[in-house]
Amino acid sequence: MKKLSGFGINVVLSNDVSIEKTIQALIDLRVDHIRLEFNLDENIKATEYFCQLCKQNNIEIVGLLVRQVPGSLATLLFPERKYPDIDAIEKDIVSFVEHTVTKYKKYVSIWEVWNEPNTRRFWIKTPSAHGYSLFLEKISAIIQNIDKNASIVFGGISGKDTLDIPFLLKKNFFRDCIDLGSEQFFDIVAFHPYLLDCYFSINSKKVYKKKLEKNIKQIVTYTRNLTNKPLWFNEFGISPDFVRVSPKDIAEIYVWLYKTCQQHNVPLALWQLYDTESSEYEVITPEKHFGLLDTNLNPKDVYKELIPLLQQIHE
Repeated sequence: MKKLSGFGINVVLSNDVSIEKTIQALIDLRVDHIRLEFNLDENIKATEYFCQLCKQNNIEIVGLLVRQVPGSLATLLFPERKYPDIDAIEKDIVSFVEHTVTKYKKYVSIWEVWNEPNTRRFWIKTPSAHGYSLFLEKISAIIQNIDKNASIVFGGISGKDTLDIPFLLKKNFFRDCIDLGSEQFFDIVAFHPYLLDCYFSINSKKVYKKKLEKNIKQIVTYTRNLTNKPLWFNEFGISPDFVRVSPKDIAEIYVWLYKTCQQHNVPLALWQLYDTESSEYEVITPEKHFGLLDTNLNPKDVYKELIPLLQQIHE
């Protein structure tokens, strides 16, 4: 079946996962692209084989260059207890980027520079537009020195960029980066239009759609007032554990959201293909269960509801 233009999903490989099953799930989901994590701290042996199969199946790869920081309560509030900040490991990051881009440039031509740099979770210390601007400039130059045709994605902004949460989220981060001249160092800007309802909610499907529609319009207007560069929503998901909406409702929201994003000419990538195995997540952490598949790649209820809805979409 034909792929859906602008429809993707996030993939975080593990050493235990079946690559063949992973590829088949991507084909069944009709994705035309994936956002694949390349983690500073991990070497997944099957990554190159996976990339080969993506290329064979015409699935474009957006490479996310990042250090994964689990969304546990401890790392959300005090990430510095376990992880050094960007400045402290800059040499390691540079080496990691040089190695990764060189090795995978035949499969990946779009690279995202870090994840959610407007959050303390991934920046470790207080997020800094000035600090990220310098980081983006340096890493972009390294990437394009290795592959002059590579495209650069501004690290996905968590939220709408208009909310300030002390110690967690920095307001006007993207705007401040633009004011500092960062536009010359990226080709695509990425946002993650999550709602609090993605984690905990008693709201109905109708309320989700209403809130998301408002969120999307605000982000589209906000970014297009700042830059003419393309906008992508490269992360969005609803964890099914602590919400009122059913798996069928979530699947219908995803399809509605994809169609809405298409109207705005914004690609969408769901978070994520399969659940995380990390033991660092508390049992009650919603982020542990965003996957459409479980950790053994067995279909979850949302996946079962989503597949037939995607099959009904005709382009």
